[in-house]
Amino acid sequence: MQKFANRHPMRAQILKLMAENELTDDCFVEMLDYTIDLFESQGLGSDYYGYHNINHELEVTYVSLLAAKQEQVKLTKNDIKYLYVAALFHDFDPQKSVDKPHEESVLKFISLDKKLQELIKIQQFNDDLQNDENWIRIKDTSIIKIITAAYLDPYKRQLLINIKKPVTPEDLFKKCNMSSSTGYKKFRELVNEGFVLPVGIKEPKKLISLYDLAFSKVTFSFEPENVFVDIIEKIHKIQPFEKEPLKFIQAIKNKHTLLFYDSIEYARKIQWAFLKKGLENNEICYFFTENPSDIRQEFHLAEINFEEFLLKNQLKILGISDAVKFFKKSSTYKPNLKNGVRIVGDKVLFSSKNDDFEKGCTFEKYIHELFPHFNGSILCSYHVDSICDENRKKIINFLWSHHHSVMFAPKHDTGISFHL
Repeated sequence: MQKFANRHPMRAQILKLMAENELTDDCFVEMLDYTIDLFESQGLGSDYYGYHNINHELEVTYVSLLAAKQEQVKLTKNDIKYLYVAALFHDFDPQKSVDKPHEESVLKFISLDKKLQELIKIQQFNDDLQNDENWIRIKDTSIIKIITAAYLDPYKRQLLINIKKPVTPEDLFKKCNMSSSTGYKKFRELVNEGFVLPVGIKEPKKLISLYDLAFSKVTFSFEPENVFVDIIEKIHKIQPFEKEPLKFIQAIKNKHTLLFYDSIEYARKIQWAFLKKGLENNEICYFFTENPSDIRQEFHLAEINFEEFLLKNQLKILGISDAVKFFKKSSTYKPNLKNGVRIVGDKVLFSSKNDDFEKGCTFEKYIHELFPHFNGSILCSYHVDSICDENRKKIINFLWSHHHSVMFAPKHDTGISFHL
């Protein structure tokens, strides 16, 4: 068996790279020697007239192992194993009748050659998966498509492979040499798809969020009619962003913010705090709601004399229909106000009716697209139980992608808040 294998000058170089890449199992060496021996015995050695001889097989293997040592894209041990075998056997057709590669012949030979099958089985590529209880196999094809699409997207892949530790979006974009416009678009998609999670804050006063990967490792494996994705979930010790939304809302400025709440009383405290901050900053404040008169009766619960600001015309309580008119005017309206505008929207636009769903999406999208030209802050409030079950997931995902910040406020003094 070793008659020809030991003679080829590239064997020693490949063995050296194999050792550097930690391919130390005997079966990998035996794969190499078997390939050299088989090609030489079939007349496909270095003297073969065509391009696809043993030199070509070994050159591709050598270059692949050499490339595996680069630092820009970090390969796992499993990745390097697959890379080595794929390179070594990529044109594996010792019985070829013509020089050009014939893929069907390659696949047929590898699948029928007992020695090759034995060597491949000896090296269990999935040892890590079988021995590590943290690995999770994804079987849902829709999830597999999302994961695969993300890694095939050059911008998303670049973002994912550069998240080594909790990082702010802006710092990540700089590391990737990516523009903020492209970066935020792709980053928001990764957040919505569950690849990236908010895990803390970098600067508490400014509430600049830190993000990290949802999983520490991902591998792809292929069979003739199946694709498998395995992941290791990352266990995060999530830092408190702020103890609850009331603190978060104090720092909000020039953001389109989303509030999901269970308790209307708690929601009111958050809304009052948001308006109070604006009034203290001499901003013009609007409260759009279904029942303006009912809101005025609740003012006594607030820690500020709203009536005083109503008389000064600095605070306006209006109906939801007025909100639509207000923002429609805002397409040409730029607040000619030194200190800006602050708005609370207190209306769930998404009921069980499809018409309401479409109108709600259209309105929120319109506001979000208008926001860059809007000198102010907006708080959109949604009672989670009022969102119809039929479209709940779709609605929440839509709202998430059309706001800058989000607050989850299930009950008094609890919740989580962060910038998207």
